[in-house]
Amino acid sequence: DDVISAMRQMDVSVEGIFRKNGNVRRLKELVEALDREQDGINLLEDNPVQLAALLKRFFRELPDPLMTSKLYRLFIRAQQLESEAERHRLLQMVAFLLPKVHRDTMEVLFIFLKWVASFSHVDEETGSRMDLPNLATVVCPNILYARASEPTRGETILANRVVEHLLERQDEFWVVPEDMEAALEDRVLVAAAPEMSAAELLKRCGKYLA
Repeated sequence: DDVISAMRQMDVSVEGIFRKNGNVRRLKELVEALDREQDGINLLEDNPVQLAALLKRFFRELPDPLMTSKLYRLFIRAQQLESEAERHRLLQMVAFLLPKVHRDTMEVLFIFLKWVASFSHVDEETGSRMDLPNLATVVCPNILYARASEPTRGETILANRVVEHLLERQDEFWVVPEDMEAALEDRVLVAAAPEMSAAELLKRCGKYLA
């Protein structure tokens, strides 16, 4: 919240924001200072590229990834479905399986990133060049990954597409549709979902979904 609040007061049209790593030494100093005390740190003294790097590092170092290790495989499987409508429907279902604190944090982050993307092309000469697809590519490794193993190139591409889809159509992921409520109230289904294939989960949800 503090980083996002500070960045919203800055010019985020700077080219390469979230792609550039900022000053490594300053990032280390900032992290150590925040670990010691938060109240005495004025984030407005840093530049937006530096704060973007700090935000990525914060998410990368969470004990459990923002989109969770438990649901990583299911997010990837959902993206492998051929039907765009089925992919979207299943991604909705998986997103709603996230713990509330993760989902709420994702909402704050994604709304902010959509705002950042609005400065990708201010005019012909200025802009960050960081639209939603580019932001998805640089942010994804920090929020959707498996700690246990290195992703294959194919998994990396699929993970990027998941985050891009959620960013682009995010308004459809913050409120549970009425026809999904019954499926999410099925505790047996919710508990078993992370281990299911995409097709199996769609089939099990079929009796609930319109």
